[in-house]
Amino acid sequence: MKLISKFLVLIFGITTTAAIAQKADSVIVIYQNQKSIIPLPASGSQSSVSYADSNKVVEIGVWVRKPGELSPFPQFSTMNGNAVKSPKRSKWFSKVEAGYVITIPAYTYPQYNIRNENFRGYKIGFSVREKERFVNNKISIVSGVNLAYIQSFRHVFTPESNDQVILYSEVFRSSFANISFPISFKYHVNAFDLPANIHIGANLVYGYLFISRYDNRTGLLKAYDNALIFLEPNMGIEISKLGLNFASGRNLFPGMSIYNPIKSINSFSVTYRLF
Repeated sequence: MKLISKFLVLIFGITTTAAIAQKADSVIVIYQNQKSIIPLPASGSQSSVSYADSNKVVEIGVWVRKPGELSPFPQFSTMNGNAVKSPKRSKWFSKVEAGYVITIPAYTYPQYNIRNENFRGYKIGFSVREKERFVNNKISIVSGVNLAYIQSFRHVFTPESNDQVILYSEVFRSSFANISFPISFKYHVNAFDLPANIHIGANLVYGYLFISRYDNRTGLLKAYDNALIFLEPNMGIEISKLGLNFASGRNLFPGMSIYNPIKSINSFSVTYRLF
């Protein structure tokens, strides 16, 4: 009897340990009296089990995702089984951006644009707050606040002329610190078994432009500042945490100051989502 009791205790202990381990890294599915175990996949991927007969195939999957990421499965209420809209969600400081910029001058004044040459430079920025509201499981509306800094350059050139004197050289540096208020539509898909989205929208951009040039009479650097308002349509794609974004901003008030040489800012940038 003692031997049998020890044997039963051993079996019970092994079964309990296996059940605990199984609960931690797998899911048990019972369909039509058939029991299957689905191991939990790595984060961002899925695993599944299928049941088939001559009329249909039933596939049951398990997806592991981080909190806040979009579920690939329709969301259902546990009360009545009806589909419900995904909730709103907000994020702070969730994304950074860096890219290439082409800045197009607005005027042909000699000191601004002697050769009609564009500025070329860089853009860096980050999302301060992002608020997303899901219309359904595929479409969402995003709004928020972003901060960015754009700096672009071109070669300095002063023409020589016998009948006129150019007192100032052309602008060689343009710097634009700005805050933007984006609104966009996202269409959520899966790409390479990863969550992805395609987005299109526009930013209302307000900021200060700082332009720099040299005074040919004194050799000193001159700088001017001017407030600008841009409307910036944009579109892009994001796969998992990495994204590409195209934007083309237009100055809404190009004639507000003679110290405003910028007509438009076009950018191509890479984004990375922190969480």
